[in-house]
Amino acid sequence: MDTPVPLNSRYSYHAIFSDICKTRFNHLATRLLLTLAVVFGLILALVSGSNQTNLIHKLFLWPVKCMVCYLGMLLVVVTRKNYLHVDFPGYSSIITQVYGQLFSVKLLVYFFIYSASSACFNGAAGSAILGHLSSRKNMFAYRFAIWILMPALYALQHVIFDLDKLSFQYGAQHQHPQRFISSKIKNSLTKSFMLTLALAIIFPICTFHLAPSTGYLSWMSFFHIQLSALLTFALWDLVNLSFNAYLSMGCLHKGKPISSLSSTPMETLLTGLSSKRSFTKLTAFQELSYRATSPDIEARLPIYHTRYKNVYVWPSVLKECITTLNSTNSAVSIFMKSVESKQELYTKKPSVDSDYLEDGTQQNDLFGNDYVITANTQSRIPGTPQTQDSQLTHRIKVQNNNVFAKNHNLQFSSPFQFSNAANNRILTHQTTITNIIYDCVKQAKDFFIAFFFPIQGTDATAPLSSFEIWRISKKLQAERLSPLAVCHAECTVSLMALLVKALQEDPKGAVVSSVGEILKILERSVASLGAFAEWNTSSASKDSSILDVVTILYDLSINAFLEIVLKYNDLLSDVYLADDVVKLSKWMLEMCNEQA
Repeated sequence: MDTPVPLNSRYSYHAIFSDICKTRFNHLATRLLLTLAVVFGLILALVSGSNQTNLIHKLFLWPVKCMVCYLGMLLVVVTRKNYLHVDFPGYSSIITQVYGQLFSVKLLVYFFIYSASSACFNGAAGSAILGHLSSRKNMFAYRFAIWILMPALYALQHVIFDLDKLSFQYGAQHQHPQRFISSKIKNSLTKSFMLTLALAIIFPICTFHLAPSTGYLSWMSFFHIQLSALLTFALWDLVNLSFNAYLSMGCLHKGKPISSLSSTPMETLLTGLSSKRSFTKLTAFQELSYRATSPDIEARLPIYHTRYKNVYVWPSVLKECITTLNSTNSAVSIFMKSVESKQELYTKKPSVDSDYLEDGTQQNDLFGNDYVITANTQSRIPGTPQTQDSQLTHRIKVQNNNVFAKNHNLQFSSPFQFSNAANNRILTHQTTITNIIYDCVKQAKDFFIAFFFPIQGTDATAPLSSFEIWRISKKLQAERLSPLAVCHAECTVSLMALLVKALQEDPKGAVVSSVGEILKILERSVASLGAFAEWNTSSASKDSSILDVVTILYDLSINAFLEIVLKYNDLLSDVYLADDVVKLSKWMLEMCNEQA
């Protein structure tokens, strides 16, 4: 097979995407945040001062208050930029997540950043708050709340729940930032009220024990401090929400895929699919899914056609998709083997239809028949847990909806194989020296975690200890096994959509001829992820309505497999299929026929 010619690093998908992310960040900082600072500064300027302060004097203070407020917002987004990530942190239980996040430098950094930001906001407020404090002895309580308690509360919830992570909905390739922000405002305000309520409970207790000589604040002073806290919490959350909206806009730039900015789009896209940077890789797979599901055939023609010496495009795309799917499948399989050794936690699999276990070589009567699947079917593939979300049992529809975001092959590498320039961090320029320092610090951090927190670990497939197995969280373990679950989902959707559309758009092309290979990898996903999906832990039994990412990927794999089989029903009799693929196809088609 021909291999693509390596591109210059500045033409790689990562380089182009880094420039786009910087543009989006600049739009956030110079447009939205500056507008918020101007509005907020104007409000503070008008309500500050005494009744005798004339309007001219207040307007004179307006630019000063705007700049102070803007500085407070900018501190937050710059810190978010440096801690930005898209993969799950990799904890196996709530306990390891809490102490792993609490005992970190990041918590201290965020505490000081939010403390400085709070000082900026409340300093800009000035007499609007301070003027209502009854006496100087209460200034200690006020400063303690503004500089210590408020930043500590917000930093704690931000770090423990890993709110630095950008979340993407499966199958969503683009989101409009303003619409995303408006859809989350209600939740943001609710969160701000809850944090203010927590502060109202903690604040009197702390001030009484730390400085009993200050006495109790008056109700009016207490009310104004709580009002200041509510506004500060709301402003912080709005800034973080805006950051998420602008940095998770997806794979489109001005309505076009990111790779279209290159003179060699497919070659550029391939560098993104194989990138070692999680954010870049995820966005590249989003673009592949966008191209696969787009109603415009022009988005897929470069993948279908082998003209212009690009015969390696589809084989390279398929190779990266299979590698991505196999990384999750292998991790889950190794983990389940470890679970199987713990007889107390492994539940017996439900009995499987004997027809599914028969020899699958009888292909003659399997394909070419009419099968119908109903939307309300309750029959599921053996091993699939029952869920309340009936939509997950439906087939995937090939469509292109602009939905808004909510929410490796393991190889040994030397500690001193430093980062490649083409894979530098998003939004942050790195020189050779900073690359060396960054990699050395990373190695030291991994050693520290492995020594002091061996339960957490960095290897998701490591065997479970007897202590860990009893307190494991199925949801968190699923995230640990599939840290980039969105990539796996986009792979599944892309392969399914490309096969389905190629049957009419390019029936004699390379995509259609790969149907056997794609069905095989999807069958492996069903087999590997199915064991985890049916696995019941003590935490999972408490709330079975919460789906983990592996179970969601399992449903996607089943639906994609079924969609392809139904679409290629008349052609599969002439295609060589592995025995396991035939067995699964037979079982699924018979289930569909029973529900017709």
